[in-house]
Amino acid sequence: MIAKIDIRIIIRFIYYNIFIIIIILVLIAIIEYGMGNVRSVYNAFTLLEQNVQITSDPKVLEHADAIVLPGVGAFSDGMKNLKEKGLIDALTKQVIDKKKPYLGICLGLE
Repeated sequence: MIAKIDIRIIIRFIYYNIFIIIIILVLIAIIEYGMGNVRSVYNAFTLLEQNVQITSDPKVLEHADAIVLPGVGAFSDGMKNLKEKGLIDALTKQVIDKKKPYLGICLGLE
């Protein structure tokens, strides 16, 4: 009986540690496009102990497991900045074509 309890504890320990390793290995890319509440979103994900990277590099979006686009109230300015940084095509490819998980906040949702 004692051996079974010990094995169950070990199995739970291994299971939870593997789960934690998988969560840590996931890369969440937060898009920096000169607007939006990027730092607040970054702080929220790091509080949840997630592996996040703030980026405006389309190549990083290719390697990310999920993408977050923080919002701003000025739609036209936000779209202009995304276009200037070459992020609209990269977002379309990753989110629409490849179905990569995406969280849009405010403008990011539109």
